[in-house]
Amino acid sequence: MTTSYEFAYLLNVLSCAVLIARLAYLRLRHVYRMFSAYLMVALAAWAIFYVRLIFTSPLLSNYVVIWFGLQFLTWVVYVWMAYELLEAVLLRLPGILKFSRRLMFWMFGLATIISLLSAQNEYAVGGVRGLEGVGLVLDRAISSTVLIVLLAVLGFLFRFPVEIPRNLAAFSLSFVFFFGFNTVVDLARAYLSHSQGSGVNVDRFQLLSLIGVWLQTMCFLFLSCFLSKAGEKVPVSLRAQPAFKDRERLMGQLEALNTQLLRAARR
Repeated sequence: MTTSYEFAYLLNVLSCAVLIARLAYLRLRHVYRMFSAYLMVALAAWAIFYVRLIFTSPLLSNYVVIWFGLQFLTWVVYVWMAYELLEAVLLRLPGILKFSRRLMFWMFGLATIISLLSAQNEYAVGGVRGLEGVGLVLDRAISSTVLIVLLAVLGFLFRFPVEIPRNLAAFSLSFVFFFGFNTVVDLARAYLSHSQGSGVNVDRFQLLSLIGVWLQTMCFLFLSCFLSKAGEKVPVSLRAQPAFKDRERLMGQLEALNTQLLRAARR
């Protein structure tokens, strides 16, 4: 499986670099700032990893600290990406946007606190402790929370006939796909580290990780092919267009909810 891993990770790095170049060519890096930042952090992580394999340096000797630092940057970008997606989708609904921001803030805070309190107990059995254990638990908690937020946004887009740019629709679907499987892999890591038959479980987890790398590569390649300058101007709706009366009713419900939340925020 080593050869499969090497090929998969190499293709993943190349697809990441292609997507960065594509965003730059289309001049979309400023539009999707946090996603571009995530891609740069991912490339930086791989660069440090390969430099550490080739060169011996005291600065790179404690790789767990470096890994945790890069993971911390990734978590910040994850959260910021979720906020940016909320703002883009709910730009014309400030009441719902303000409520969603507050709710997401408390969700992330609660998930972080619960993860920190359970980190030592959860990974003591699996032998992963200290900074690495905390990092793995936090990564699962933050990824899971981002996934819940993205699913809520996607459910909103499927429920109401709200139009968003085609590029944003592609990003939304890709994010759900990526964070969904990432959460599955993290949960599998937690489960397999506590169950019996460690050799078999390691193989299963490695297989899941390999599939995750391939799926992430597919997301990168999909976005590289699908994104376009015109995609920022072409509006699409993820919900099948309802009849005119149904559309008016749904949009009326949405506007009423937005107005109520704005009034509640002013109190």
